[in-house]
Amino acid sequence: MAPSLTPAIQAPAGRVSNLINPDGVGYRITITNIVCIVLFMIVVIIRLITRVFFNRSFGHDDSLILFATASFLAIMGVFQWMVSLGLGKHLWDVPLESYSPSFLRAWLTVAVLYSACMLTMKLSVLMLYRRLFPIQNFRIQWWCALCFVNAYSVMFIFASIFSCSPISAAWDVSVSEHKCINRTALYIAYTVMNSISTWWILLMPMPIIWSLALKNDQKYLLTSLFALGSLPCVTSIARLKVLVDWLNHGATDRDITYTLWNIVIWTQLELTVCMICACGPTLRTFIDRQIKIVKTITSEKSWSKSWTRSWSKSWGDSKHSHSNSHGSASYATDTTLGKSTRLGSEASNLPNFIEMLQGRGTKNKTLVSSNDVAPDSASMDHIIDEDAHYKPSQEGIMVHTSYQVRTVSETV
Repeated sequence: MAPSLTPAIQAPAGRVSNLINPDGVGYRITITNIVCIVLFMIVVIIRLITRVFFNRSFGHDDSLILFATASFLAIMGVFQWMVSLGLGKHLWDVPLESYSPSFLRAWLTVAVLYSACMLTMKLSVLMLYRRLFPIQNFRIQWWCALCFVNAYSVMFIFASIFSCSPISAAWDVSVSEHKCINRTALYIAYTVMNSISTWWILLMPMPIIWSLALKNDQKYLLTSLFALGSLPCVTSIARLKVLVDWLNHGATDRDITYTLWNIVIWTQLELTVCMICACGPTLRTFIDRQIKIVKTITSEKSWSKSWTRSWSKSWGDSKHSHSNSHGSASYATDTTLGKSTRLGSEASNLPNFIEMLQGRGTKNKTLVSSNDVAPDSASMDHIIDEDAHYKPSQEGIMVHTSYQVRTVSETV
């Protein structure tokens, strides 16, 4: 029988193989794939925009994020390929040629890419720490964490690739004579060390934060910002539990294509949450900037409307002059007999016209006062970003001037 017409395993008693249109849960993986990719890419794009255009800097941590993004997208692509090969379906409903070597080779590829993605994301956070905390005592701990993360990640990658002898036995079930390591122990050991390193990286800056001469509310804010790293810890522990359950039950009942879907979803969620937390400080900078921009626009619109109403009201019944001196006042006076003075306006002044008919002279005194008013954001390009690499705008602090015009008529 052709491999395309042969199920990967025989159906259990009471079941019949269906290689044409079998039921499955692969759609759950596809939906999770789409949601995670959208969230992941939004976070990465915001980070790059903030670092390149707002902070005007691009460090080693940002380069590592790009490598992590490439690994993540590759993992999501392989997961979707595995769905087309039979992920989410019972193994007896999957053709043999789809299961071996394609499906098993894809799963091995995911294991390697997953380790590379987690490694680059954690290295990115460590590089951020190095830039923020150039302290001698912290540097020793930083190097220890760096070596630990690199060591177990590289060891897992090589152990996964060379887990069987010959290597092809890891994905080719037709190889009869082979030797393989205990991959159950390998996966558990890696997941445990991954969780330990996540907690370690999370707690590293806490003593420094609480030793800084900051107000308590600022310390709480920084602590909560770094505490976002606890979310990957939670997802890592949840994934570890699901993995152990699968290795103890799902991996031994020979229905790997179906029982594996739960681990795949938790892997997608863990990688996405890790990226969101790795970009947490940058996201806060971006959000703060947008809030200040909105406040500035709102403040300027409110000021403009108020100034326009005030000017329109005084236009028809007052003479006015304009001065560009900030924080000063200018006076324009004119005394006439039998007519009123018009300063920059051809509109008639009814009260003065009546005085003229009565044969009285009038004295018009026009007061123009100005007040310097800085907007709430006060040169937002100058104060929004506190990054050391950011160069403020050459325009400096922007000041708006509010003018008030009054005309006082006196009979002489």
